[in-house]
Amino acid sequence: MNDPKSMAFQFISQVSEEFVLHKTAIHRRPVHRSPLGDVQLNISCLTAFLYAYFINDGLSDDDLAMKFFKMLDIYNLKGQGCIASIGNHEGLKPEAISEIEGVIDFFAEAYLAGVYQNEH
Repeated sequence: MNDPKSMAFQFISQVSEEFVLHKTAIHRRPVHRSPLGDVQLNISCLTAFLYAYFINDGLSDDDLAMKFFKMLDIYNLKGQGCIASIGNHEGLKPEAISEIEGVIDFFAEAYLAGVYQNEH
């Protein structure tokens, strides 16, 4: 399940962090600009959402770990001009960004259609 110690959850968390950093760099705040309106982003919420979305898609935990590992741009050499690194942010491959944007757009459509009702 949603075990923070699982390999899949760790990779999804790293991808979520990279995605939120990417969107913040573009929009100066953690937001995805969906064609239907802005969707605010939070790393932990995005991690849980992506985990649930892809687990419900029938992927095993190992398959999820590999899927999200492949999203990381581990051969990104943009940071070569740095004098030091305390931690590393590889970034995401362009196709990974597009896939996550598609999932968030799907959520926005479902939300506006009333699939997710606020029970307060």
